[in-house]
Amino acid sequence: KTDLFDCPEALTIELYSLYGNLVHSTTGMLGEPVDVSMLPAGPYTVVIRADGCVEETKTLLRMH
Repeated sequence: KTDLFDCPEALTIELYSLYGNLVHSTTGMLGEPVDVSMLPAGPYTVVIRADGCVEETKTLLRMH
């Protein structure tokens, strides 16, 4: 499968700092919010995985 919308199982969401350090990891379902309030302002790389399905990488700019 090539699209997250086609993946029925739980997703793994990982947030990485600008330096490539894992700063937050959680699981959830498509459409559920991810709480990033504990992170300082700045850019993050978000990796979204569904086991055996697909992986997407996005950029998040956390602002205060």
